[in-house]
Amino acid sequence: MKRVFNSKKGVGVYQSSPVVTRHNAKELHVGTNSLLVVFLLGITLAIAYSLNVFDPIYLKGLDHDLMFAGTFVSVILGVSCYEFWNIGKRSLYSFHFMLSRTLSREMIPLFFVRDYAFAIGHNTVYKQLELPAGLRKLGCISICLLITVITVDNRAFTKVKTLPEVLFESNTDFCPEQSKEELDTTIEPGCELVIRAFQLGYSQDLGSCAPKEIAPEKLSVCDKRRVDEPYFHYASRLLVSAGSKIAAVMSGSEIEKIEKKFALQWQQVENLRDYQLYAMSAAPRASHHIWTNLPAPNSDIHQAFIDVFQPNYCLDTFQNQTNTIKLDNEDERKKGQLLEHVYGQLLFNPKVKRTVGLCKEYQIHWDADREVCDQLAEAPVQVLAEYKVLPEIELVLKRHDIAQAITALDEKLAQLDMVDALGVSDNRVNEGATPASTLKGEENTGTLQKTLIDKSKIAKNKRFRSKEEIVSFSCFMQGQKTASREDMLTLHQDKFKVRTYEFKPSSTLGESQIAMYKNFARVMDREFHYTQLSSRSDLALPVSSAEEADSAAPSNTSTVDQKAYLQNSAYMLARLELLNNIDIFLGNDWVLEREDLLEVYPFHVHLQNYVESFRVEYQQDHGRL
Repeated sequence: MKRVFNSKKGVGVYQSSPVVTRHNAKELHVGTNSLLVVFLLGITLAIAYSLNVFDPIYLKGLDHDLMFAGTFVSVILGVSCYEFWNIGKRSLYSFHFMLSRTLSREMIPLFFVRDYAFAIGHNTVYKQLELPAGLRKLGCISICLLITVITVDNRAFTKVKTLPEVLFESNTDFCPEQSKEELDTTIEPGCELVIRAFQLGYSQDLGSCAPKEIAPEKLSVCDKRRVDEPYFHYASRLLVSAGSKIAAVMSGSEIEKIEKKFALQWQQVENLRDYQLYAMSAAPRASHHIWTNLPAPNSDIHQAFIDVFQPNYCLDTFQNQTNTIKLDNEDERKKGQLLEHVYGQLLFNPKVKRTVGLCKEYQIHWDADREVCDQLAEAPVQVLAEYKVLPEIELVLKRHDIAQAITALDEKLAQLDMVDALGVSDNRVNEGATPASTLKGEENTGTLQKTLIDKSKIAKNKRFRSKEEIVSFSCFMQGQKTASREDMLTLHQDKFKVRTYEFKPSSTLGESQIAMYKNFARVMDREFHYTQLSSRSDLALPVSSAEEADSAAPSNTSTVDQKAYLQNSAYMLARLELLNNIDIFLGNDWVLEREDLLEVYPFHVHLQNYVESFRVEYQQDHGRL
């Protein structure tokens, strides 16, 4: 800045010096506007990532109105901040990284690195680095958008949308007009005809079916505003009522009860925090793992693409499954594709109403070593860490322990409520006294006693899943013989079974599909058996002679006779009715080799029955927390 004389005005004025663009290759000068945008954008990105905002499942579940309104508001706020703080213009201050001896008096050094200094100050001489104005504006909008997504969810957005209705809602909620005589108008059983006869004039009175007067002690008091009540009187009445409630809480045993509840909850504060955190972050409730030496159904590149861009791949795939699968005999991955198809049908296909779990909590490890289950039993931590599933399993086990602790806490809090409601001592309740035996008098019986007893029954009947039911390990290996065994592994002082099932490959396509269903069902649940009694077909009885295979309507035939009967082309449409009685899961897999029969075979009927029978058995010993 220098002082110059203005001859027209006769005064001296200050004129800013032109910016001298000095630049050294070993120096760096960055404008504060650009650094501010980058810094704030980085902070908001880190916070959003830590809160799982970028989870595709969370983003997919956002309300469309919220997405539109959030984007619209973010654009307005971002552009406003960009213009108000002059972020698009040249920065008045800069961060300088330069030689210490070249620092000017206007610069404030922050720290030194050998001969260089990092300082901040006015920038009137040096050429500074700046992001393009368009990128800075986009950064401001992105920051506002991230803040909106972090702070506003579907529930908060619904509250905002309904806020005008709540604020400007007309005060028309008055107490109903009460008659001088309160009557119970409920119709007792058997009084309908008596009331109808009275209405038609066939009866002079209703007798015992007449409305009865309600006892005054049973009438409820309306705390709402009266029709002719002034606003000031209504407000004062509400204020007095609130004061009496506060006084009731502050006096007596209510404070002691609150202190006891707080003490119990404070002891479990970490578990309560983690319990809420896991619920909000949709942490897994189970972890089931299957190792197989079959090839993966997809290539490595395709699978990597699915993991990154299709997090809901299993949900979409198993939801739209076909009953059968067509495989290419030349494809080396056909066995893996067949296993994936059977795996989805047995466990996750929503066409069968009874579902066993979430497909994201199950994982098949393809191309596994045949000795992996032996290694898993000997060194479980090393093997699970090698397959990168140990953190997930430990999280599920920890969540199980936390759920047990929270359940025990809820029972203790319920006991405190029982003590306060029934007026018994803490020791008698802890000793196992039932509500009926701890009552002070007959006046406490009734609805309260029935409610507490019902809650205790529900708590006793509620089944809590064990760790073996929510975490499982299985090996499904193709070999030269059929064999199965069970091993035990110990993980963090918890014991789990490791089921290994080895099966022989099948030659034909139809045989391989049915065999895959049976073999995979055995490794998932050893107790499952599908017999003629489980099937929807009638019992097949042997015939007396082979000539009955040519009859028009054989009601009960053996498997061989059924096959021969359907090979006859005469009156074929009449013979197709027999397909309803042929269950392919009971040794009739020859149907899958007949393309002409597959066009009309009710495959879905027998498949659904087989899957439902398996899931009923599977859910008894497996599930999720």
